[in-house]
Amino acid sequence: MTLDICGRKEVVSPTAEFLRDAVMNLDVSGDAYLILNAPDGKFMQCTGDHRVGFHLEYQDGSVDEHYQAAQDRLEAETIILKLSQYAKGNSGWKDGIDWKKIAW
Repeated sequence: MTLDICGRKEVVSPTAEFLRDAVMNLDVSGDAYLILNAPDGKFMQCTGDHRVGFHLEYQDGSVDEHYQAAQDRLEAETIILKLSQYAKGNSGWKDGIDWKKIAW
C-alpha cells in the first residue's frame, strides 16, 4: 500500500500510527485528502478534517466499482480505523458503513 498525502507526499506501507497522524493533520483550509493505493488499482480515499468531518470512498478496481459512504461527516476515529484496516488487508473495513455505488 502507498499513501498519497494531498498529492505532495507518498508513503509506502504506512503504519497505523502514521495513518492516524496523517488523518489528524488534514486541514480543509487547503488540500485535505488522503488516498491509500493498493498495487492492484484499488484504493480508499478520504477528504475533510477532524473539525468538520470526513467523506470516505473506495474503488474496487475500476470506476464502475466506485463507492462512497452514505454517512456524511464521518469522525476522524472512524477514518483512522477504516484506513488502518484497509492497509492491513482486513476485510472489516467495509463493516459499519453503508456504501453506495457512485453512478458516473
